[in-house]
Amino acid sequence: MVFHRRATSQHAASKLFTRALAIAFLLPIVSASIAHADVTFNVNTEADEPDKTGFDGICETSQGDCSLRAAIMQANDLTGPRTTHIVLPAGNYKLTSPGSNPGYDFSGDLNLRSPLSPGQVISIEGASAASSVIDADQIDRVMTIDRDRVAIISNVTIRRGYLTSAGGGGIELDGTLTLQDSIVSDNSSGFGAGISVSRLGNLDVLRTKGEQPFLKRA
Repeated sequence: MVFHRRATSQHAASKLFTRALAIAFLLPIVSASIAHADVTFNVNTEADEPDKTGFDGICETSQGDCSLRAAIMQANDLTGPRTTHIVLPAGNYKLTSPGSNPGYDFSGDLNLRSPLSPGQVISIEGASAASSVIDADQIDRVMTIDRDRVAIISNVTIRRGYLTSAGGGGIELDGTLTLQDSIVSDNSSGFGAGISVSRLGNLDVLRTKGEQPFLKRA
């Protein structure tokens, strides 16, 4: 009987050890899954306001709203493989702060930065091309997509970007962009008025109307 109890105790200990190993193995996987879950920012203002505090995962301007610019700034700051969904309801999202320096996030065009780690995607999702309008109001180009950045833009109109010399009045593309169910119109620049694609850039256009040329630079 003593031997049987010892064997039973050894069996129970073995089961506990096996369970502990399984938990130790699965915990990093579960934690990584949670840490790198997709993120959604719901834009709720048409105001062109920057994010209040970077690198905190919260889209919030000094007015307490989530603007398109603030959502993009937060998406740029995220790490780990994930897709950041920026939901853009019907509205006219006019850029109102002229850029003081190229690539400055707080004003001028909207900058989708090179990702801080691989596997990051920024997806800007409008209600429809007719109703969700990103309008640069001729203060700058509309948007720059940097090298290695992967972006998806759908159901929006990109219009009224303006540059006197450089290309891409609508979008300057050095990364990878899928543009679908959208409109690119009324942009102006030295070349590639609609979208200027660098030799590093990749553009996939689906069901999109462009009133101006999309230029692929050599």
